[in-house]
Amino acid sequence: MPKDVVAWVRNTWRLPKAATSAPKVRMHLKLTDALWLTQREDALAEIATMLGVSQATTNTPGWFGVRTTACGNIIQRMSPEEKAALEKDRDRICREGHPEEQKRRFVRCDPA
Repeated sequence: MPKDVVAWVRNTWRLPKAATSAPKVRMHLKLTDALWLTQREDALAEIATMLGVSQATTNTPGWFGVRTTACGNIIQRMSPEEKAALEKDRDRICREGHPEEQKRRFVRCDPA
């Protein structure tokens, strides 16, 4: 009997939890990913150059393996003003999240 009473007291006499909102998770984005999101055509042109083809798309074999290197090459060739603008875009995306059109592409549409 005493164990039941102790269990009941522990279960019912708890202090109420403070109403706190969940902590906001800040999105982290690499500069190369920000370049891919904002300047995809330039990145694909660099990928085409690296692969030795006239034009590259996301369907070109081997494109993904050189994507980060291609974006890095573009960032290295940027002027300080262009790089600052890209960093500003990255910070905006981190603060506001992905653009609406991209969010729509990420949504799964499973027929239930």
